[in-house]
Amino acid sequence: MRLIFTIVLKSLASNLFRSICTVSGIALGVTTVATVLILDYNTHLSERRMLSHLESGKVMAPKSDLQIIVLGKSGQAPQNPAKSPENILEEDYEIMRSAVRLASLLSFFIGAIIVYYTIGYSVQQRKKEFALLSSLGTTFGQTTLIILVEVLVLGIVGSGLGLLGSIQLYKILWHFGVTTTGRSHLITGYIPKGEFITVFFTGILTAILGAVQPVMHLRKFNVGAALQPRFVSDEKQQASVLASNILSLVVPLFLITYILLRPFLKQLIPSLYFYVAELSFIVSIFLVVVFFIPKVIAVIVRAFGRVFLRIFPLEAKLTYSRFIHFSHLISWPVSNLMLVFAFLLTLHIVTKSLKVEILGWGKKAAAGIVFVPQTRKDSSAFSIDKLKALDFKYTYVRLARGTPGPNRIIPIEKAELSKYEARAPELADLIAQFDSESIIMSITMARQLGVQKNDFIRLKSQRGLKDLRIIEITDKLAFFPASANYRERKSFALIEHSNSFLMKPGETLTGTQLIIWKRTEPLTYQFSHDECKWLYRQLGRSVNPGDIAIYDQVHEINKDFIIFDIILFLSTMLAALGVTNTMLIQVQARRREIALLQVLGMTNGQILMTILVEGFFIGILGGILANLLGVPLGWVSIEALRALSVFNVSFSLSTFHLGGIFIGSIIIALLAGLYPAFLGFKLKSSEFLQYE
Repeated sequence: MRLIFTIVLKSLASNLFRSICTVSGIALGVTTVATVLILDYNTHLSERRMLSHLESGKVMAPKSDLQIIVLGKSGQAPQNPAKSPENILEEDYEIMRSAVRLASLLSFFIGAIIVYYTIGYSVQQRKKEFALLSSLGTTFGQTTLIILVEVLVLGIVGSGLGLLGSIQLYKILWHFGVTTTGRSHLITGYIPKGEFITVFFTGILTAILGAVQPVMHLRKFNVGAALQPRFVSDEKQQASVLASNILSLVVPLFLITYILLRPFLKQLIPSLYFYVAELSFIVSIFLVVVFFIPKVIAVIVRAFGRVFLRIFPLEAKLTYSRFIHFSHLISWPVSNLMLVFAFLLTLHIVTKSLKVEILGWGKKAAAGIVFVPQTRKDSSAFSIDKLKALDFKYTYVRLARGTPGPNRIIPIEKAELSKYEARAPELADLIAQFDSESIIMSITMARQLGVQKNDFIRLKSQRGLKDLRIIEITDKLAFFPASANYRERKSFALIEHSNSFLMKPGETLTGTQLIIWKRTEPLTYQFSHDECKWLYRQLGRSVNPGDIAIYDQVHEINKDFIIFDIILFLSTMLAALGVTNTMLIQVQARRREIALLQVLGMTNGQILMTILVEGFFIGILGGILANLLGVPLGWVSIEALRALSVFNVSFSLSTFHLGGIFIGSIIIALLAGLYPAFLGFKLKSSEFLQYE
């Protein structure tokens, strides 16, 4: 046993970079998954504690007994039960949490590919060593034990470093206020011990499974052939071994997926099919990586390789031939780049589409206006004398506070609503129809309730009930930044003031809040800082310009997606590590080839350029495939967001993002290829030509 540990330690030390790559692949994957588990666990726990404080009265929050019941077009019997304002948006946040968890799966997947590739290639390259040990009397069982002890050590070190790194990363995220939903602040720092232990052992299992197929191939290898000089490269055989080895990745991949989705599977929320679709997509990507990417690489290289022959004749020719004949080996780093940058493109598509929606909503609802809210200190209505100073320059609409969010019901007098005709003349017919039997609803609230124009809803409270017909669904009539949450700001309905008997007295007083716009430029005018200060002095309350509200919502979207940026940053590090690892392994495997090229007259500069051109080709292939995969994935994500949330988003693609993904892939591949190129530059031809 002492001999086995001696061999293991010497092997790990002599192949230090491979050991570092294996440990890093496990550590970064485990770090990402464990960080998301801690962050999401504490996000959920913090939100539950905040909710319990609200329910216990420790934090005073306004509540309303007004219920909204959907009647449909018949207006007779309720089709849906009343919806709670506190819970109506919970599904959106559950989708956000599940998306964050699934995104962390990407890092674990890429890290596992690096581990499997490195272990498989390492065992293949050490056949001569194992043949010598076999000649000295070592049994197959002892050889297997040596390999398993090696991967066990690497797995334990990688998983341990990953868990320690996740704790430190969580502390950093806590400091900057990052959560998995973007709507709360972390108030706890607990570690989910059960999930932590499972992730730790899954990281170890990943390393062990990575050695299973290579060990099985060792049982069949010929000792005599392994000890003979290798005049002919056996890279194609190694590629087939690696391809079969990667199939073992299914086990830890599905185990991590279960750990990440377990809370949602337990709750059985209505959007469960979204997770199943995402999981199916990940499995499809896995199949593409294993079976189809090598063929795609060969096709792309044949199509575009001739162009680079004119720029780098010798270097491109060698790279072209190698990519055609050994596309299975090239597929691993290309697949890593493809997955990372495809998901990065998807993230950009989703964020851009959300920002386009915000700007579109802002143009209709918030541009050119300021909102003067009711405050806790001052809940009285503005006096007519105070408002007279605005008459010469501004139009103002007096509103009541209405019910608290997220589905705000706001009573408004028809005379006040009529002032909107000057701002949006196309609303004249709608305003004329507005009466005590009708309701005007925002687009977001309509999507939440699942209603359409001309449907009926019932408003019910302790003071009575009233059935109202939805005469229009629009965002053009009001803007209420009474909540920091974007979705809650957009969710409201207007009823005629005579129906305010359904609401509490403090919710019905007209004139407690104002919407103001400049009479001459109602849609395009931007209120200056000095103008807002004048309004503040005149009215005695703070004013909220619509343009600032739009900016705040864009900032909120950016904040919500910070966690995805962190996950993709870690995934990019793994992708770069994968490219470096693959190219370094191939440089070491081609030492005789490089030495022969040096003897034939290639300079060190040409060898350096040849290896960098390979990295350049890998970056090009990764960028092309990332765009081809990222665009449809972005479209699917947008459609899923439309179907499963209240966001009224549409697919929006920027050529800038496509170009950025392509160039970013090339830059990462070139940077990752610098060290292998430097190593190839330093190889001594005489040493490796004499060897074997």
